[in-house]
Amino acid sequence: MILSVLIYGITFLWSTILFIAFQKLYFKHSLLAIIILVMSVIPPICLFAFRDYSIGWDTKRYIPVYQYIKTIPLELYLEKQKVDINCRFELGYYLLNRISYFIFDSYHTVMFFSVIIMLVFAYWVFIVYRQNHYTYVSVFIFYLTVYTQGMDVVRFSIGSSICMVAFLALINKKIISYIFLIILASCFQKIFIVFLVYVLFINLKNAKLNLMRDLIFYIGIFTCPFLISISLRIMSKIPSFSYYFEYYKINYTAWGIGFLKDIIPVIPITYLYYKKLRHNYQNRILFNISLTTIPLCYIAYFVTSAVRMKRISYLAWLFLVPTILENIDDPKNRNCILIYYLFVFLSFYFCEFVVLKSGGQYPYLFM
Repeated sequence: MILSVLIYGITFLWSTILFIAFQKLYFKHSLLAIIILVMSVIPPICLFAFRDYSIGWDTKRYIPVYQYIKTIPLELYLEKQKVDINCRFELGYYLLNRISYFIFDSYHTVMFFSVIIMLVFAYWVFIVYRQNHYTYVSVFIFYLTVYTQGMDVVRFSIGSSICMVAFLALINKKIISYIFLIILASCFQKIFIVFLVYVLFINLKNAKLNLMRDLIFYIGIFTCPFLISISLRIMSKIPSFSYYFEYYKINYTAWGIGFLKDIIPVIPITYLYYKKLRHNYQNRILFNISLTTIPLCYIAYFVTSAVRMKRISYLAWLFLVPTILENIDDPKNRNCILIYYLFVFLSFYFCEFVVLKSGGQYPYLFM
């Protein structure tokens, strides 16, 4: 157990420290910087791609799926999607398995290309933000959240990395690119299509409409624990929705306050956003996305399958945390916020990953 934690920790620190070196060297020695960047991702690639098959829930489930679909032509795969449980996966994951098979017949090849796709899209964002002195914090948070969850839900993590680039397109007003990238992410897991709704955060030409939209949104965020419960109770009484309540095992009587754990990172973001960042168009979109963590976390009480959805709103933190740190003038306050976020993500997210692995269902790397 301790050895595994050390290996993960050292790997994440290695990648983070070398990214700092990449940032410092990029404008003076670009070739050396690129070499260092490549070196920074080699350990996490090897750790992810060549781990034992016993590690990760998806890994154990997907090995027989790979053996089944690796030789099936696309036409036959599409025909069997409605009748064969092994062919139920999205087109992107099918193509990933097929291409991996043609290159080298091993599920390790699938894992290798899975982590390559994850890192290519994630580092696309990090490189764009390389001028921000605190982008390395985003790199570290990425490994603690998206990368670690990829050990268990690989399709979702691939989609999450693509979604990071989609958010980059959204805040730069590239709406067509955003829609394309969200559709691409949904080719690995359908749930991502829901997040096309974030285009509603784009500024309209009418300032009053923007103000009205934001006001309704903030009221909805504040009252969501009541609205969600009441709405589900009403919907459960409507015959046309009863099937979905049964199929998705929706329990409209569930409630609690444990969801507050997942919104702890939003607290300083909210304060510092209103103090320094609210007038920036890009920050406003990212801040609104981060606030959707609250209803998404609460919905997860009622709909078990919604648990993963809240992790998409987490991605806004990868942009907001370094932006906030960059805009704090007082070094002491800046260091306090930095320590706060490192503590939060290490204690709540990385430790959660460790606890899951130690529970027996997800064995440790070297046990």
